[in-house]
Amino acid sequence: MTPGQSCRGGTSNSHEFPSGGSLSTSLDTGYTHGTDVSLQYVPRGSGDSPARRATPEAAVVLPQSSLPRSGAVMELSQSLSHLRLLVQDVDQRVYRCCDEIDSLHQRLDWVQVPRELWDRIRGLDDRVAALERWAPYWQDSGRRDEETQRTLAVLRGQIDLLARLRGAPPGHYPVTVPVGPPAASSAPPPSPSTTLSTPGPQSLPGPGQGTA
Repeated sequence: MTPGQSCRGGTSNSHEFPSGGSLSTSLDTGYTHGTDVSLQYVPRGSGDSPARRATPEAAVVLPQSSLPRSGAVMELSQSLSHLRLLVQDVDQRVYRCCDEIDSLHQRLDWVQVPRELWDRIRGLDDRVAALERWAPYWQDSGRRDEETQRTLAVLRGQIDLLARLRGAPPGHYPVTVPVGPPAASSAPPPSPSTTLSTPGPQSLPGPGQGTA
């Protein structure tokens, strides 16, 4: 084996640097390695000592006040959890309001139909008239009279609201809403047979006719 050959049969080149390091090149892999790898990149004639240039740079140390504390991180995490729960609660309330609005819209679809609206007004007016006819006979019981008056007030309010929602359709007249209950009377309401047998109103005399 000659001085310039390696044990694998190839030649190895060894280079000497002024800094005292040696660099060996392997012909098998092409990878360069040496004993003083950190010193081989030192610029020549820079004026710095090799020992100083080989020292790695000191790590940047942040001041203690700039580092986040564990207590602050925990407080921030709790605040985020609270905000998340608040947003979920608001979303649920919004969904419930939307459902209630949809349900109310479905229940009030009939308001957009004039015929159905006025049918309901007539039905309420009939109920008011029936209650007012029988109200005098219920005055013996104070509780029943209070319930009757309360029911009449509710029905009048509904009729007033429906009448303001829609005007009278063509060919129809608004249903008259009674102002108050009729005066108390001891006589019962007339029966259908009595109403049919009652004679009609007499005609008034004309302009050329005289009175007897």
